Amino acid sequence: MSLSRPFSLVPPTPTLERLIRVLSTWGGTDRFFMVIQYSTTLLLWVLKNSLKVQSGPKLVNLEKLLGEISQARMLYRIWGVLPILTWLQALEKPGYKPTSKLNHWIERAQGYSMLAYYPLEHTYFLGSKGLISLTPAQQGRAGIWSVRFWALYVFLQFAHLYEDLRLLKLRKRAVDALDSPALSADEREGKEYLEVARTEKGDKRKKIAAIEQQERGLWDDFIVNVGYAPLTVHWSLESGLFQPGSPWVAIFGTIAGLYSWKQAWAKAA
Repeated sequence: MSLSRPFSLVPPTPTLERLIRVLSTWGGTDRFFMVIQYSTTLLLWVLKNSLKVQSGPKLVNLEKLLGEISQARMLYRIWGVLPILTWLQALEKPGYKPTSKLNHWIERAQGYSMLAYYPLEHTYFLGSKGLISLTPAQQGRAGIWSVRFWALYVFLQFAHLYEDLRLLKLRKRAVDALDSPALSADEREGKEYLEVARTEKGDKRKKIAAIEQQERGLWDDFIVNVGYAPLTVHWSLESGLFQPGSPWVAIFGTIAGLYSWKQAWAKAA
């Protein structure tokens, strides 16, 4: 054993390696800071309003840190429109196979909504820093309209998730009917999934397990959307949806952040 190589004694750390994989991506880093931002904001609200903790230097410094995190997250999104451009290109490629025609149209609309959202948010952010010349009214309109386009994406995602779940249920029934010569009306509706199921490798139980795992992922995505939806409505309205000083922004932000992080963590396995 050599003291000159102390890290040779350190065992492998799969959890740390997984954490690095998540944080090495733009989305993973944003989700991490989102959880920190909103959960800490919620903690501050509890300390001040429920536990009646007096504001002191430590709480003031924590609030300053949260402000910096919020600004950093917005700055990191400055190139967010670039993946949207490649996504819209991919949607129109001949080899692209959407799960359904409806979902294809939904994805197109979502792509264009994000194509409007990012430049407007960048305009708002750069104007708030004095890097471009905007009146307060222009800056406010850019911010509100950017969130309105984001809200459009979020509510379209509810429709996308509904269609995804419907199709998965059809596929699950089709797989269940693999050994049955007679198909119900719903199973005949899912006949294209039946054909896919017949060509898939693995036994029936594995196919069902894979479908159920996909369903769990869609429900996680639904909860993320449940967190984002009221936030987008709140920031889309000039007067807001929630009263100033209420904890609802922190609550819904924490929900969206935690489930977004859960999804990123699962993908890095």
